Amino acid sequence: MKKLLFIVLAVGLPLAVATLANPSEVLVGGWPALSVLALAAFGIQWLAFIPARVLETERFYDFTGSLTYIALTLAALGIAASVSSEQALIAAMVIIWAGRLGSFLFRRIHAAGGDQRFDHIKVSSTRFFVAWTLQGAWVVMTSCAALTAIVSNPQPAVGTVFFMGAALWGAGFTIEVIADRQKSIFRADPANQGKFIATGLWSRSRHPNYFGEIVLWAGIALMAVPYVSAVSGLCCCRRCLFTGCSPDSAVSRPWHAGASSSGATTRRIRLISRAHPGCCRVFSDSASVLPHPISA
Repeated sequence: MKKLLFIVLAVGLPLAVATLANPSEVLVGGWPALSVLALAAFGIQWLAFIPARVLETERFYDFTGSLTYIALTLAALGIAASVSSEQALIAAMVIIWAGRLGSFLFRRIHAAGGDQRFDHIKVSSTRFFVAWTLQGAWVVMTSCAALTAIVSNPQPAVGTVFFMGAALWGAGFTIEVIADRQKSIFRADPANQGKFIATGLWSRSRHPNYFGEIVLWAGIALMAVPYVSAVSGLCCCRRCLFTGCSPDSAVSRPWHAGASSSGATTRRIRLISRAHPGCCRVFSDSASVLPHPISA
């Protein structure tokens, strides 16, 4: 019963936010356009869940999430009465980010043969369905401000804030790409088997990839300011502030931010320190997503 209530909330809250954020004049078949897009996001996850559960595989979980971002963005472009160059740029940024990250995670999980963090999830229909539903909720909440900006009409004038946001997106995207690349190179070296990366950007943050993602979504939030209501703006800001609570950080990408003070993380540190002596300092020193020097 609790899981059912959780699923209802995971669907209902993003759907309510999308409905409230929808520009009043933008409808699809008489329904708020963003509500339709939100339902489509969940529908894609639930359809993908069926073969994933039958095959008990998580190999296309992240890739499906990225495809959902792209599909919603393209649909928003199709719904818009007209698209300005600024709106097209916002759409392009979402598509570039989702395409790059989705293909990277897809290649990584296939090279690894799977993701052990899903081992106890994919064997349970309920738990696995919740994971897919959460991904749909996260896509809706994350993309809400960008989608609102894309479908908005008439189009307001943009100024300095818009271009500041574009610069932020560029910086965040660069940081995320470099961080992922550095970790891939580190993992490819057999000498680093069982070790935790603490070089490059990873010497400054536990998750420089998350930091980059926070920065780029903050950039999109700024770019969307001329178009969005307070509700949809807060949705995008939620992404910036609570990236560590997302499905891909809690399930698909480990060491999520915001959990460093939890008992679960304390137990995790103990287990890791037993399996990999000497890594506990690296974990605790880089406990923050925000960049900071690791102590010597």
